[in-house]
Amino acid sequence: MHDMLLQGTGPLESETMNRTQHLQKLKVTLRVYQALGSRPGSLSFILYLDSKMKHSSHVEGQNQIVLGGSCVGNPKGIQFTAMLELQIGGTAVISLLESRKLKVDGADRTLLVLVASSSSEGAFH
Repeated sequence: MHDMLLQGTGPLESETMNRTQHLQKLKVTLRVYQALGSRPGSLSFILYLDSKMKHSSHVEGQNQIVLGGSCVGNPKGIQFTAMLELQIGGTAVISLLESRKLKVDGADRTLLVLVASSSSEGAFH
């Protein structure tokens, strides 16, 4: 559960800016991270989403974690949702833990795509 370098990655800067501006209008935030191992098969980690707010999370398929919840408020507070998708390179093994976590063993590289949204009327980052 070590040997990981996280760095931003994505399309060309102008494309990223256009997509980000479009997603902001929809009150959606998108983040993409790439993890590169120092040698083949050196990436192993457990991946999950959590929140201090009232929430639930679960794994969908073999590579997605979905979290949804709400902030305290009257009558129901701000609603939020996040989805994390995992893409791996190499011959890694992905297993399910506790129905809401993904365990990755022996990946060469990974790409994490996080999309989040809320019902907030203000800025969401």
